[in-house]
Amino acid sequence: MAGDSLAEQPSSGLENGANDPASHGAESELVYKLDPSETSPESAKKDVDAGVACVGNSKPQQSSRLRGFVADLRLHRGLIFATIAACIGSSGQFGYAIGMLNNLRPVIISEFQDNTTCSVDFDANELSTKSSKVNFELSTAMICVGGLVSSLLAGPFADKFGRRTTLLLNNIVAIISGFIMAFAQSFPTLIVGRVFQGFASGTGLVVVATYLGEIGPTSLRGTVGAASQTAISICIFLATMLGIPNLLGTCSLWSVVVGGPILLALIQLAMVRLLPESPKFLYISRHQPDAARDALVRLRGPGVCVEQDLEEMEAEKATHARLEKSSFWQDVRDRRLRFRFMLTAILHASQQLSGINGVFFYSSAIYSSAGFTNIAAIALLPAFVNIITTFVSFKIVDKLGRRKLMLLGLAGLVLSHLVLTAGFSFNKHFFEDKKGANWTAALTVTGSLAVVASFSLGPGPIPWLIVSELFPQSSRAKGFIVAGVVNWVTNYLVGQFFLDILLQLDPYGFLVFAGIALLLLIAIFFFQPETKGKRIEEIDAFFRQKADEASGPALFLPVGRDVITGG
Repeated sequence: MAGDSLAEQPSSGLENGANDPASHGAESELVYKLDPSETSPESAKKDVDAGVACVGNSKPQQSSRLRGFVADLRLHRGLIFATIAACIGSSGQFGYAIGMLNNLRPVIISEFQDNTTCSVDFDANELSTKSSKVNFELSTAMICVGGLVSSLLAGPFADKFGRRTTLLLNNIVAIISGFIMAFAQSFPTLIVGRVFQGFASGTGLVVVATYLGEIGPTSLRGTVGAASQTAISICIFLATMLGIPNLLGTCSLWSVVVGGPILLALIQLAMVRLLPESPKFLYISRHQPDAARDALVRLRGPGVCVEQDLEEMEAEKATHARLEKSSFWQDVRDRRLRFRFMLTAILHASQQLSGINGVFFYSSAIYSSAGFTNIAAIALLPAFVNIITTFVSFKIVDKLGRRKLMLLGLAGLVLSHLVLTAGFSFNKHFFEDKKGANWTAALTVTGSLAVVASFSLGPGPIPWLIVSELFPQSSRAKGFIVAGVVNWVTNYLVGQFFLDILLQLDPYGFLVFAGIALLLLIAIFFFQPETKGKRIEEIDAFFRQKADEASGPALFLPVGRDVITGG
């Protein structure tokens, strides 16, 4: 038994050899060599009850990076599976919704218009007619209506029925949306399907962000939380790629692309059955410490001590007990919480007002305006860069921290939009008769890819991650309500008016987004403190203290450069 094996090490590094690297490495080696079948939640609990020292999240002294990587995968396989299972049909649904219509634009417009023949050819003037423009922009933006509604409901529903159950039921909505869109014969039907798709996407974003923020250990909380944006990036690329005319973006197969949410939902339905419920939800909201311990053992791996996690939950539970009876409006009026709601709104405004979804929604139109011809293939570039940069953020978020990545990302967005403006400006004023001159076209592509890279580095993954860190358990669902409302409203505004801005201010439309990114950069510099490596109760205590020290309503607290103590 695992407990007997550990018991044979009376002079463990945690007791008498804390400063002995050799003994510490040997003990850690033992943890990694444990067979999964030897360590169950019951045996782990017996070991702790018997007073046996359990090993924390220390890594063994490996002779090679490969062996260390394999050992990490083995130790964290429960956490890895839970992260993938939670993201694939949640964040993934949102990513798929963002990229789905981009390459299908000419097919859908020609398919749904009277007296026209279905075509896959891109035309820069394709959206010049008022009816086509309005209908397609509505189809693009209406996911935001469903997302806005679900953002008001998802948090409270997940608090009542659990994160796992909410993810399970959300797949039913996603399947309904897929069937409606796949069999759509007109814009109104497609728009209804997009509303359902938005509802599923909004619910998934809120619940998966909550779930990932609650299952990861403090040292890996940023990495686990950033996995959500990684899933979004992968599914944006997948949806954009499937819409290429050489694959499924044809007059006869485009309905398969818009039916994609069905497959994502079915995959998650198969995986979510094996998903453990959030330990924090079980411990704090359901008052089930034994069930929380069992879930932690499944997530942390065999032989890993979960006592510190349980102690942190107990501390957070004390805060939860003081605030759990407060309503949403009571929390908004609470001077100790209102700044956190304001910071949440700023962060999520930065995500959408960066102009990123405009680039994804209309990358085909942007590249067509720049003079490119093979638009469908080129439109894959932003989605591919999104995956690469998001993976980089995924790897460094717990090293560099949330604040630095947000500042770097927003600074990059300012410069990127200036490059895009320069590309369109040169093309309009100097190469109007030679549209697509090589260097101006290259400048336009470079600017659009830089926008995507800058977004994926910080404003993409950080805002949803931060909400789960800013609020204690009792107020977290309310924080996600504010995050969802701001996110979907700004998403709708960008989706609805992005092309109008570009056309009316041509070639200077991207200067609007450069100015917005600059204002948000200044706001983040002054108002967002670093939360990397800090426990939830430490973050909560920091904001409470700052609010108590402030004069006035404490709506804006210049704490960006302050250090959260503890940890």
